[in-house]
Amino acid sequence: MTGKERVRAALEFREADRVPRFWDAFWPEFQLEWARRYPGNDVMRHFGNDSQVVAADETPWPTRACVISETGAECVARNGWGHELRTRTGAQFSEVIEVGVPQRIDPDAIRFDDPMMESRYAGRPDDTLREEWFLFCKTGGPYKRSSFIRGEERLWLDLMDDPGWVRAFVDRVTDHLIVVGVESIRRWRMQETGIQINDDVAANWGPFVGPKTYERIFLPPLRRMVRAYRDAGARFIMHHADGNVRRRT
Repeated sequence: MTGKERVRAALEFREADRVPRFWDAFWPEFQLEWARRYPGNDVMRHFGNDSQVVAADETPWPTRACVISETGAECVARNGWGHELRTRTGAQFSEVIEVGVPQRIDPDAIRFDDPMMESRYAGRPDDTLREEWFLFCKTGGPYKRSSFIRGEERLWLDLMDDPGWVRAFVDRVTDHLIVVGVESIRRWRMQETGIQINDDVAANWGPFVGPKTYERIFLPPLRRMVRAYRDAGARFIMHHADGNVRRRT
């Protein structure tokens, strides 16, 4: 079986020749050492990868991404999510100086870059991979992408202070994601395979928000995404979430 056939069989509850494998990524250091030791031997194919995810640039403001300042080993930059980040050479993490939406403003007044911008879809998948691997395209989900833009801690406080604002804000973010997702399905001909919704809603200790809050604020936008992707022809729609999503007791 090819990877594409293997994953398709599993998703359709048919028996495959083995369990499908998905290697999301390898540490950069490992890839460099692998390339040095085994030149010309693709690491993904060697370990039997069966699926791959390709993603458009779904950030709200890709045109604003830039380096703001560099001083010695320190760099301050703005990313497509609107975050200003301070990073030091060799550091694993960055310090968030400011988030994309620092104040609770009218969500309808928030203007994102055009979701149909050609540059968002520059990562077109190689057609030669379509017969070998099962290719998904991808967008984020209502919770995680809203927390990227607003900042996770601020979003939690917003849920306590003004849940109505959060719902309107999440809907605004979801509208943007849906356009990117539908265009990814159309442009990259992903109807036969489908799309993945990545929405990390939990840590190891449990969900970030309670079930009632999730059902009221985040579930309706998620359902809108699923309907839109299904209407766009996606055969399979996968929901991915890190962490322990079981109800806390």
